[in-house]
Amino acid sequence: MDKIEFPRLVYRALKDGKTCEHHLVEEQEAYDEKLADGWYGSVPEALAAGAGAPAGKPGSDGSDSHGNGKDDEKPPTRAELEEQARKLGISFQPNIGDKKLRTRIEIALQGGGQ
Repeated sequence: MDKIEFPRLVYRALKDGKTCEHHLVEEQEAYDEKLADGWYGSVPEALAAGAGAPAGKPGSDGSDSHGNGKDDEKPPTRAELEEQARKLGISFQPNIGDKKLRTRIEIALQGGGQ
């Protein structure tokens, strides 16, 4: 099995079934805890699991798997994205869009470089 590098993101599908929320984990123990709590190591895994969730399960009413309401499903802030990019050594211009910066972070976490 390949060694997992940290920090890295874990993912969980949102109610729409097309997008995911993500969380940064810094070490193996935190990663294992998130996986045990319904998070996944990749976006495709999270979306596949979310698509198969039967009605009545967490998330079917707009809440996440912890029972938190829709208001808790917020994308990372700009400051969080910039901090994560710096931790990963990703260079970026101040005017880069959040979506593009998030994509660069995901690529770096998957071992694809910048």
